[in-house]
Amino acid sequence: MFLKLNKTLLGGGVRDGSKTPGEFRSVQNYIGTQGSKIENASYIPPEPQLVDTFMSNR
Repeated sequence: MFLKLNKTLLGGGVRDGSKTPGEFRSVQNYIGTQGSKIENASYIPPEPQLVDTFMSNR
């Protein structure tokens, strides 16, 4: 459901061509102050290869 909604809302050229509406992220991201390194992040979400499993509610 989340992927379908994401594809509907962000598809059709709303975002730049490097984005993939309707798919889970494929790179690691984190929350921190601008320019900070991941080691200093205030939050690091699950690694990209784990997102599908965690979102599947298995």
